[in-house]
Amino acid sequence: MLDIKIYGTHKRDHFINEYKKQLPITDEDIIYDDRPNGGNAYYTCKKAWLQPIPEGITHRLCLPDDMQLSKDFLEILNKMIEAHPDKVLCLFPFDRTRVWKFAQRQNTPYFNVHIMSGCGVVFPVQYIKTCFEWIDNYYENQDDIIDDIAMQTYFEANNVPFITTLPAIVQHMGDDSLITPNAPIRKTDVFLDDIKNIEVDWTCKKVGKLYNRYYNEDKVLFGAKHNFKKRYNVKYRL
Repeated sequence: MLDIKIYGTHKRDHFINEYKKQLPITDEDIIYDDRPNGGNAYYTCKKAWLQPIPEGITHRLCLPDDMQLSKDFLEILNKMIEAHPDKVLCLFPFDRTRVWKFAQRQNTPYFNVHIMSGCGVVFPVQYIKTCFEWIDNYYENQDDIIDDIAMQTYFEANNVPFITTLPAIVQHMGDDSLITPNAPIRKTDVFLDDIKNIEVDWTCKKVGKLYNRYYNEDKVLFGAKHNFKKRYNVKYRL
């Protein structure tokens, strides 16, 4: 069984109110940044993930406060979890437009990747506590932490596979990022509702692999510690 948490800021209550119309959430499921001056999104993201897990919950989805959800979002999500109950699921495939035609020929909406997008991630609950304990030990300064990159680093370091959906079932609303105003990836050309005449089997158990050159490129750009440090100026413990 799935539960859902939203993390964000009161500046986006208009978006959060839309979530309340679409999702089975209450005010207790909305986790706000309670710091007087705000700051790094990881603080609020972590608070959302570490909320108490009710009995019977097997998976948790945490969403930022500004996501657009596809039609039939909950129905799709439950099919995904049933098909891949032990996998970490990423709902936004970053920039996958360039491999969309190739992906369609693999007859699955699920792919192994090396980039985790914080736009929407589902964890089997057994990973949550150890993931954030590991992150807090790995980074010397919490202000350095970029939430999705940190979670990705944990899963790669501990050889836990994560898969992404293609097409995407979430994307940003299209406004500017409050944390990174010039963030380049806010929407995608492979958002489910924007693709005409598409049929997706979300019950598929097959997990595909993208072109090797893209797959390896992801790992080089985002998976190696020296590149993390160079690209994001992040200090880490070995």
